[in-house]
Amino acid sequence: MVKLRAVPPAEPAAPPSTDSLPDWAKNNLTKIGEHEQHVYIVLCLHGPLTGQEVNRHLDNHFGHTFLHSLAEKGLVKKDRYRRRCTATGRNASSWMVVEGATVKPPPERIDSPSEKDTKGFWTELYFLGNLAKEQGHQLSPSFQRVLKWLSSTNLGRNQGKGRS
Repeated sequence: MVKLRAVPPAEPAAPPSTDSLPDWAKNNLTKIGEHEQHVYIVLCLHGPLTGQEVNRHLDNHFGHTFLHSLAEKGLVKKDRYRRRCTATGRNASSWMVVEGATVKPPPERIDSPSEKDTKGFWTELYFLGNLAKEQGHQLSPSFQRVLKWLSSTNLGRNQGKGRS
């Protein structure tokens, strides 16, 4: 009988050293998440890199997933040209640090409409569609399907009750 021995879990990789980073890059580190910091440091020190090359430097398989969030924050950008990736041997986009960049604030989120707003929208759409049909306008097949669906719901049946 073969005895299996337990293998201790691997130690998480230590974050790369920030000693040689420029001041503007160090300032950005406090404004981004931990995994984003690791990717950002690797790109500052070794970039431009492809996603798989970032993974190799970090010794993991998910580092590349943070490149787009860093790009949204204005810290990294894709190179215009593709090149051969040293990790995979395939042509791939490489990513580079935007020198002197600071973290952009996230875009303002639009709150989702309330149920009343949504109901009002569909009711309004139903009335406009029927008005267009009465005036002889040609409606697209997809709009006709929407009107048919609305007429089968409570939203389309609220015709006589006024607009909410």
